[in-house]
Amino acid sequence: MKEHRYRIGELAKLVGVSQRTIDYYTRLGLISPLQRTEGNYRIYDEDAADRLRLIKARQAQRMPLAEIAAELQGDSAAAAPDIVEMVRAITRELAQAQKQLAVLGPAAAIATLNEDVRRTLSKMAGEALLHSLVLAQYLAALAGDGLP
Repeated sequence: MKEHRYRIGELAKLVGVSQRTIDYYTRLGLISPLQRTEGNYRIYDEDAADRLRLIKARQAQRMPLAEIAAELQGDSAAAAPDIVEMVRAITRELAQAQKQLAVLGPAAAIATLNEDVRRTLSKMAGEALLHSLVLAQYLAALAGDGLP
């Protein structure tokens, strides 16, 4: 039996979410496309549809996105992440980066980096943004504001 494959619009209609929601969850790593077509369209499978249904069900139960992500990763022990330690780790990393910038200056600090390091820093910046979004949603849920 051939597994169903969906373009983003088809998947959105099937599960009852917007295409923007699918884009957002893909960027967060909650779902992944199976492949890309020659025209660069993302193709999703039934696993992505099932994961979207699970996300919707958990959101209906008012579960924070951070907990949903942990559940999807199969780590139920991480379902209640240690937010305080995460913030401390990020703060330590930022303090170290500020020290280096203060010594070298921004232009000199960047000029001393090779291409691999620049690429790694760019990836880390993207991941930091993702973590900050998840953290903001988690904190909003804790404050009783609910999920966006």
